[in-house]
Amino acid sequence: MYRTHIMITYLKTGFFYAVFFAMVITFAFPEAEEDASNLTRITSDGKLIIDYKKKTADFNENVLVREPKGTLRSDKLIVYFDPDGETLNKMVATGHVKIDQEEQKAEAGRAEYHSKEGRLILTGHPVIEKGPNRYSAEKITIITATNQVLFEPSAKIVIKKDQKTDSGILSDDSDRLKKNQVGKKK
Repeated sequence: MYRTHIMITYLKTGFFYAVFFAMVITFAFPEAEEDASNLTRITSDGKLIIDYKKKTADFNENVLVREPKGTLRSDKLIVYFDPDGETLNKMVATGHVKIDQEEQKAEAGRAEYHSKEGRLILTGHPVIEKGPNRYSAEKITIITATNQVLFEPSAKIVIKKDQKTDSGILSDDSDRLKKNQVGKKK
């Protein structure tokens, strides 16, 4: 209980202290991870560079971001903070970006998340897979506040046929209905 309290106290006083103490607590006391299941965890195989003047944290090599809603993997991740150093401003993931969230998956060369606007921008041949369907464009912008997705330019959507009815989501089912009616008349 005391270890968790230390982590919460430092989270309130500033991100840079929170990152440092979260890393120390996790390393020294692995059981503390169980108490912090609602936190976002960022790990990397390479070095972590914290720049206090620029208010950034730079994670390198095989970066993994875990949070309750899903995961993000990339080669590199830079976290930017507001001038106060306590509030997340944006995150930029580059190189082999993969996002897994419940039923959705996304891949891109770059993902940029702006926390204040709740906006995620995917570039570098982005692709989103939701169920059997696949969406792509040169740039995909997801706005969480309005629940909108903008595909621009060269948007492409591949909708797989429903295996039960052998029809696509947007297809005209009139042929199938005619066949069923013909079979009933006999």
